[in-house]
Amino acid sequence: MSHTAIVGCCIAAMGMLITKARGVLRPQPARKERLFPPLLSRRGVIDRRREETLEHSSYWSPFRPGWQLPWDRPGSKRHSLRGPGHRAKQETPNPHLKNLEPILDVCETLAAAVERHSGPGDFPLVIGGDHSLTLGSVAGAVKARGSVGVIWIDAHADFNTDQTTPSGNIHGMPLAALIGRGHERLVGLGGFGPKVAPVNIAIVGSRDLDPDERALLRQAQVHVFTMKDIDRIGLPAAITRALEIATTETGGVHVSFDMDAVDPSEAPGVGTPVPGGITYREAHLAMELIADSGKMTSLDITEVNPILDHANRTARLAVEFILSALGKSIY
Repeated sequence: MSHTAIVGCCIAAMGMLITKARGVLRPQPARKERLFPPLLSRRGVIDRRREETLEHSSYWSPFRPGWQLPWDRPGSKRHSLRGPGHRAKQETPNPHLKNLEPILDVCETLAAAVERHSGPGDFPLVIGGDHSLTLGSVAGAVKARGSVGVIWIDAHADFNTDQTTPSGNIHGMPLAALIGRGHERLVGLGGFGPKVAPVNIAIVGSRDLDPDERALLRQAQVHVFTMKDIDRIGLPAAITRALEIATTETGGVHVSFDMDAVDPSEAPGVGTPVPGGITYREAHLAMELIADSGKMTSLDITEVNPILDHANRTARLAVEFILSALGKSIY
């Protein structure tokens, strides 16, 4: 029986679609659903899945009546700083770790959700949101399944730390944190770290690496297939090799697909577009080959930003790539 948990997650917005075998239950609208249409809308994944192999859907969302953001709940660190009639005390921001507290809170919530929906036969699919969410999705996957490899399809490596980051944006740090590099609170998210062995990570489609980040990648011996490599050997060979790397002595593969891996002429709705990316057809082929392998145990689709999109073009592409990853084929 197929059972897919589809999680929509941006910083402070989540929803989960649980898919089993038979019939479709409609989602209850989430407050932040407008941030990723049509992915969680009636015209997106939910309706499209009627045509595919997974048939039964129900929607989970933390945005129920009375739900609070993690950092606003009684007992949370930020909530405890508040008093009646007083403005919340602001923590001193760290310019090298922007928005650390809310990102940690959301990723901890996400990790618990992914772990909860990673039983035998389950398949968690996380939809975001910036790439920092992978700290939570991988933490939950590893807690539930044990050792996993990672295929990171992205224009960037996201391998900076708080010591090397030129921007302070945590979405440029998650992959380093997953192997145990960087700030202790990012590394230890979920109560343990490191989470992934660097020899089981393959980055595919990179074309924008910071100098210090490049040095860290080489030091850690992470496998990187740049756009030059893809041009030289072809995408099928790169994905085949990436699967070999991620499945060696692991229990499965977590695929993290950042929509900025696709050329911005085809996927404009991303926060950090970089020219020269993989094409529409190459992106589909990557997901089809991964699906054919039968090794993928969980999936992220990240950096869908409808505010920057053109008529939901990028979001619609994300829906198509999800379906290819879940086994939709041309013939």
